Amino acid sequence: MLRTKNIRNIVAATALFLSFGMVSATAQGNFRPTGAPLTIEAMMKDYNVWGARISPDGKHIAALAGVPGQNPIVRVWDTDDMSKAPLQFGSRTMRFVNLSFIKNDRLFLGTAQPVEQGHNSDWIFSSAISNLDGSKIEAISNEAAENTRDEDRIINVTVFNRLPLDPENILVQVSKFSGTEIVKVNLRSGASRRYFRSGDNESVEWDDNQGVIRVKNRLDFSSGVYNVKYYLRLGENNWHELTGLQQSINDRYTLSVQHVSNDNKTIWVITDKDTNYAVLKKFDVATNTFSETFAQNTEFDLTSASFGSAADEYAQNHRRGNRTKCSNNLLFA
Repeated sequence: MLRTKNIRNIVAATALFLSFGMVSATAQGNFRPTGAPLTIEAMMKDYNVWGARISPDGKHIAALAGVPGQNPIVRVWDTDDMSKAPLQFGSRTMRFVNLSFIKNDRLFLGTAQPVEQGHNSDWIFSSAISNLDGSKIEAISNEAAENTRDEDRIINVTVFNRLPLDPENILVQVSKFSGTEIVKVNLRSGASRRYFRSGDNESVEWDDNQGVIRVKNRLDFSSGVYNVKYYLRLGENNWHELTGLQQSINDRYTLSVQHVSNDNKTIWVITDKDTNYAVLKKFDVATNTFSETFAQNTEFDLTSASFGSAADEYAQNHRRGNRTKCSNNLLFA
């Protein structure tokens, strides 16, 4: 449920300044896997290929593939000629577990590495950034940590915002034992700097395509009750409390911010408050009230909505069953 996801993402920590290390491809031991790469026709029949993703410009498709006796590898196809053999690369020391495009020519790879902890062994999960042929893999390292329980040890790394309007940088969310921070990473140089640090019991609810954090929430305890309070950014260090969105964690409904209008007057949220299924509603900032239901379905929960840049009144909604487009209050199959 969206509600459970929101609560799970609340961070109760003040993070230390982040040391974001990058390790070269040579140090990670990337290699060219043995065996001929598959054509697209063969790949379609191969059940040992998974996690396919397409680049933002539609020119490449990347997927993970299993190879007998080796770690999973990455294969990248050129969509201009899918009959051509794909590029492929792997790693001797890292197991690739998932991938996504962060730019047209860059992949974000989820990785797992085996480690020994005393008499036991375990996996350390991290991430790496790669170009399309695997000749340059920049791995996010734990070089600042002294041991596997050090507060500087990275627990998880995810893409926070791929910054589609910025070809050089992305925002990465790094979770450590000491807390969670968002850092801005330059894909060419590997340099990074702290972009945002969550406060106590805070989490980011929504940010725009330029990476500006517009809505956040905070878990507050008062009179024996935990409440989730929402705040809208009106300017630098100017956060306006949205009292109409406040909810107790004992409330049995979900609420997830999907979009904020450019003028900060309207917020779109998905919620199942007072409805049988989760719907997309408009929230009026000036009156702190829900003004209307924007999109709904009588058989499915709406789980997310992506808004076009031309106008706020157009959204594409994703249901658990199918996908529909909505404009004003009309749904189109």
